[in-house]
Amino acid sequence: MNEEQAALPISATPQALNPVTVVEARCPAVFRVTPASGGGATVAPEIKLARPGVVLMPTMKTREDGELARSQPLALVQPDAAPAARTVELEIRSIPNCVLHADHTIADSARFIRLPISGDVEEEPSVDDTSVDEDAPAEPEQSDIDDHYSSVNYLDSFEQSNDLSFGPTADEALLFNVAYSALPGYHKEELRRSPIAAPTGPYLGALLGSQRQTLYRYRSRREIWLRLLNRDPDQQTIAEDVALFTLPPVLFASSVQAPLRLFVVRKRDTGSSPGNFDVVGTLADIARQVQIPLTLLEGDETGEDVWAQDAVHLGHLVTPDEVLHVVVQTPRRGHGSLGNPGVEAVVASYLPDGETGIFAELFKDIPTNKLMDGGGNLVATPPVPNATQAHLDDDAGPDVCAHPEAPYGKILLGDGGPQGSGRPTKEVWRFLESQQVQPVVRIDTSWLHVGHTDEIVNFVPAYGTCGVTSCGGAGFAVLFASPDLAVRVLQRVRAEHGEEDARVVRGLRSKNSSINFSAPGDAAPLPAYRLVDDDAERPVDRAAHTWARKLDHIRQRLVATLALNGDGRDILAVPVLFTPANAKVGAQFPDMVNMVALGSTILLPKPWGPRLTVAAARKVLVGLERITEGMVDAAQLGDHAAELFWAAPGMEAQEVREAFTRGGATSVETIANAGDDHVVGWHALPDGLDAVPKGWTLYKITQTSVDIFEAYIRVRFRPLGLTPVFVDDWVWYHIGGGELHCGTKVRRQPHQVAAKDVWWQRTDYHDVVDTW
Repeated sequence: MNEEQAALPISATPQALNPVTVVEARCPAVFRVTPASGGGATVAPEIKLARPGVVLMPTMKTREDGELARSQPLALVQPDAAPAARTVELEIRSIPNCVLHADHTIADSARFIRLPISGDVEEEPSVDDTSVDEDAPAEPEQSDIDDHYSSVNYLDSFEQSNDLSFGPTADEALLFNVAYSALPGYHKEELRRSPIAAPTGPYLGALLGSQRQTLYRYRSRREIWLRLLNRDPDQQTIAEDVALFTLPPVLFASSVQAPLRLFVVRKRDTGSSPGNFDVVGTLADIARQVQIPLTLLEGDETGEDVWAQDAVHLGHLVTPDEVLHVVVQTPRRGHGSLGNPGVEAVVASYLPDGETGIFAELFKDIPTNKLMDGGGNLVATPPVPNATQAHLDDDAGPDVCAHPEAPYGKILLGDGGPQGSGRPTKEVWRFLESQQVQPVVRIDTSWLHVGHTDEIVNFVPAYGTCGVTSCGGAGFAVLFASPDLAVRVLQRVRAEHGEEDARVVRGLRSKNSSINFSAPGDAAPLPAYRLVDDDAERPVDRAAHTWARKLDHIRQRLVATLALNGDGRDILAVPVLFTPANAKVGAQFPDMVNMVALGSTILLPKPWGPRLTVAAARKVLVGLERITEGMVDAAQLGDHAAELFWAAPGMEAQEVREAFTRGGATSVETIANAGDDHVVGWHALPDGLDAVPKGWTLYKITQTSVDIFEAYIRVRFRPLGLTPVFVDDWVWYHIGGGELHCGTKVRRQPHQVAAKDVWWQRTDYHDVVDTW
């Protein structure tokens, strides 16, 4: 916590301070709350004013217009002595969207003070783009503070009875429930900038004296400050109290956390194009194997939009009392056919039960529709155990602030910065930063065609540690796109072509055909790139391909901001080759970084790389990324020579057989046809289908070769205790500019952190500085 966030000098507070018994008799009421810090209900100011105060779960909508209503108790209590002022006006002020509900009877208020609820809560203010004023006064005028409490929740006057025996006892209170009806982190900018002033005397006379002081210079966008004003007949404030309520941050799970549910869009076959039965069926079978439910988002109304990742963010809210899952709809709109609604039209399908909240209109007023606002541009990291330093704007991306340790992990967000060629919407970044608990690390992805973080970096859990590379020792591995590794593999493949004992039998899949392969050994598309040396560790010329230099800087930023080992052991390089141009580039073959982690089962897009005999693959791999002969042998590559291929409607059997036979297949066998009520190797067909759809055929390709990119992943994953499963996503995903991660969404187990690290027990979260 910096100086501007410094709390009251709690150590100097008299331990016996109790406003109910020691304040002047003119003070008719004070707040009594139950803060998250523990200790039960209290009126002690040093406890009520210390962050985070009372933790309040927001009220959320559920599917079918239901509601998850949550509130926290608030009590008004009187001191033992009767007020000296015979007529007092009592007023509770809050901020927009905060609502007080009375939880007392008429008889209760008659014994206390007569205060019926009045006043309407104002609408949520529009977002203001004004930047933070670092020169804001530390001690604002009272009128300036009052202006920011535009919602008066409770107001009335009462006259003290002459019968001093009539009134509440020390144990009685006027009870309310406090609720909040918006998502945390989206307050108006001026409201956040207005300093929090400590209450005036005599209430806090023993604590602060009669001078008004600044309690906190900046309020978090998740904070709700309630003010209780006691006014005399001349409208002078004779006493005041303040209580702090804090909304929980929206937390996003990394792919290292256990899966709870898998989502995918089902695109049905039409007369003009095949659907994605092959991908949906494969995912349904894998979901059954790993024992998690699969939710199919019906794609008939979404047209061409199969990008389940981008329509929403899936997160969770944690308080000391409960955990709730939440769906936040992104600003992304209109990605269906001809600009019609896409996946957002079926966003309610992301709510599998009545215990999941949704905020579908958070960004509804944002006029832009940027690709970089999609969910794939947000990648949550595993926990970061150490504090990290600030990083200035460079090739890796915009400025990154210094961060304390992050037990809930951080958020990687693609952003080209003010000088870049692509940025997410400012409100999206502001919303993420305002959660504070997961600091945002921005990296430049504007040079990518889609511009999403999940194209170049992702995370997998590690259940073991590689004895050679030490990868996995942190409990996870960072998958990072490496064009240099892709080029080195292809160079070695080209060198092996034609040898009698180590032959290349098939080239890369051709991107512009439904099923065809380049000639064996030509290592296409290497001739399109400028390379510096066939034997270089970094063969891609950084001057000719500037994205290679950007990736170097991004890797360095990840090591620094995620507190990774400096020797690179936590990073698992993945062969990914981007198109030669320097702007808006895409993957030449399916990008395996864009994968889905389901525990130890990792779903990767099938790369369709060159196929080599096992002996040739062994020669290519040994020496790459410190791979040893023992690592290759342990992977038992020969057990993975056969492959399955779903031929979509319109794909002729003869075309399939010829393509694979030219690629060295010894046999091409049909094992499932349209109309079959089961598929060999599958537990069952996807929900809603009782037979293989019309036009689909499954082939088993028997061969003695292995895909060199698949082989590399198998060798690297085995020591980590991971099982890779390669899914053919070529037609609907890769050709469309995405892969498996783009086309799916996973609800995950909430964070499990040590008791000392839960967010409400910590005060060292960084202040949000507007560095946009």
